Amino acid sequence: MAVRDRLRALGVRRLAVATPYAADLTGRVTAALDDMVDVVAVAHLGQTDNRRIGDTSPADITAFVRDELLGTGADAEFTSCTNFRAVEALDDLRDVLGVPVTSSNDATVHAVRERLAVAV
Repeated sequence: MAVRDRLRALGVRRLAVATPYAADLTGRVTAALDDMVDVVAVAHLGQTDNRRIGDTSPADITAFVRDELLGTGADAEFTSCTNFRAVEALDDLRDVLGVPVTSSNDATVHAVRERLAVAV
């Protein structure tokens, strides 16, 4: 829900999605979003080892997303996986892609902040 809320807040209509996962899990991620946005591009690393996912550097994530998703016509990009260090690459990804970018962890932080502000 946090990701969906974040995409709504960003006004996303056309989304590019990147994951470290294998194709089948990546397909489930995009299927969970395609009722609210038009997923126009998808890239995945094919990883199945959670340690390798966590060991991927922010610079490597930026290079992967840039190489696979730059110029797709998306008006935002979402990088999935809480173990993927994408939150550390968000500023670089925004600069490279020139569109709003969010990740699983970024969306979660925004959701927590919103809920705390309501509760306070």
